[in-house]
Order: sequence, then C-alpha cells, then structure tokens
Amino acid sequence: MATDVGERRDGGVNSINITPLVDVCLVLVLIFMITMPFSILRGIDVRRETLKKYGLTTPTENVTAHLTLANLRIEDAQGVEKPILDADAETVLVGVLNASKGRRFFLRVDYEVTHGRTVWIMDLAKRGGAADISLME
Repeated sequence: MATDVGERRDGGVNSINITPLVDVCLVLVLIFMITMPFSILRGIDVRRETLKKYGLTTPTENVTAHLTLANLRIEDAQGVEKPILDADAETVLVGVLNASKGRRFFLRVDYEVTHGRTVWIMDLAKRGGAADISLME
C-alpha cells in the first residue's frame, strides 16, 4: 500500500498551506508596481532643477571637471567652468553623466587637494554611471 508524500497513514495532511504566503507576495508586488513610477518621477524633477541652477542642461560628449580646494567645477558645453557645491556634487554629476553621450569623465585635480577628496569625486562619478574615468594633468 503506497502513500503520497503529503499524507500520513491516518489520512491527515502533513504539509504547509502556502496560499496565504502567495497572497501576501502578490499584494506586495502590486503595491511596488503602483508606487514605483511616483518615486522615479520625483527624482528626475530634482535632478533637472539642480542642473538648471548651475546652468548645465546642455548635454556634452564627455564630462570634464576640475577639483580645487574650494569646490568642484564642471565644464559646460561652451567650456566655461561652473562651481558646484559639495552638497549638490552627486546630483549634478549623475545628471551630467546621464546626459553625456560618451559617459567619459575627465578629472583635473589641483596639487593641494587631498587624496580622500579626489577618491570621493571619482567614486561619485563611478556611481553616477561613468564608463571611463581619467585623471588629467
């Protein structure tokens, strides 16, 4: 006399009911699907406003930046360096790199700038989507 895997000999079921688990997972998927577009749209508006604040809305082929003791300066499409506050550095770098065609990041660093600050900017560029990072003299 053969028995099924989920049944005991006395006729009772010896398995876990997974129906409530599946229901909860489906509800969570629906919640994430509904709320995700709202979070993406809000982030794009913030980046555009920050780029407009610094005058960096025109896309360029490559992103060229100059790191000084005082601040980070990013070149616009005309080659003019625009000073960027440290608080906005990540947002501006992500926006400019996403708008650039080549996604290459060229960084010129003054001699007085510390190593940690240089690595911080390079890390922001890499997290922002830079394909190549080059240090210039």
